[in-house]
Amino acid sequence: MARTGYSFNPVRLIADGYDWTGRSGRLAFLTILAVSATAIGMAVWGAENSRAAEIAGWLGLAFLTIPNYGHLLRRLNDLGQSGWLWLLSLVPYLNILFILALLLMPGGRRNPHEPTGLRAIGFAVAAGLVVVVASRAFWAPYTIPSGSMKPTLLVGDYMVVSLFRPAPERGAVYVFRHPANGQDYVARLIGLPGDRVQIVDGVVHLNDAPLVQTDAGLFTEVMEPQGPARVLPRCYNGAVGPGAICEKRLWIETLPDGRQHGVLNIGSSAMDNTGTFTVPDGHLFFLGDNRDNATDSRIAPVAGGYGFVPEDLIRGRAARVLVSTAGQGYLEFWNWRPDRFLKGIR
Repeated sequence: MARTGYSFNPVRLIADGYDWTGRSGRLAFLTILAVSATAIGMAVWGAENSRAAEIAGWLGLAFLTIPNYGHLLRRLNDLGQSGWLWLLSLVPYLNILFILALLLMPGGRRNPHEPTGLRAIGFAVAAGLVVVVASRAFWAPYTIPSGSMKPTLLVGDYMVVSLFRPAPERGAVYVFRHPANGQDYVARLIGLPGDRVQIVDGVVHLNDAPLVQTDAGLFTEVMEPQGPARVLPRCYNGAVGPGAICEKRLWIETLPDGRQHGVLNIGSSAMDNTGTFTVPDGHLFFLGDNRDNATDSRIAPVAGGYGFVPEDLIRGRAARVLVSTAGQGYLEFWNWRPDRFLKGIR
């Protein structure tokens, strides 16, 4: 069927997305893609600049998920192709070529409608994506590229961060932006505004009182490249060869409210003894749990650390490890760490 023109009607565009027996021309298909890309752009831009824009972007994309799928099916109808080809949109990289083909190929062919089973399956997938995309306004995924938070977080952990922003809580693990370079970091909150923090012989003194550290034995791991970044661990028992056991001293540190977490000691370091840091208003003091392998608030930004972190740079609180790999990629299921699946972060 020849087309004489196209005019943008947002209500009609969304309504057509729920009529999966219809047909969409190239301009209609391009329009729904462009609107969705705008929502994605808003979410990405908002992640750096505006929490409201980030939420609006993800919720907008969730609202467009089913119409997107509908127009994909309608476009296949218009090309005279099987509706089952929508499965190609789920294949990484190949989906890009698939979308380009749908945009470039001329339509107007007759096509028998697919069985209702196709639409039921597609709707179930699309509805599931709506829930995931909508919830994405309130969480974000992060990977752990370094060992600064061992034993709490391991290299290769893929974790979920809650983007809700209640008052900062001492002892919780947060993701935040570096005050100087804007990159994301993860560490444990130790000092709140007005707190005095000092490290004496490797022990944290908070408001002039030392935090209790209880000897918990050894933390052990194999000396081998870890995670996608292929990082080698540092060891308390000196230089060990590939495949040997790398040891670190493990301590359980107790905060004033009774919250406990593990910390590691590799050996003496320059940051085992510091001056007293007084946390200014509107700022926070963070430490890595792997104390001798972390550049944290003990070190000023000009020296490679991040110093005091402004509260408005907090991205969210680390909530749970989804999956963890000791290999170079998350598709290497043989390198997964099953004991860390859905592991809560304390």
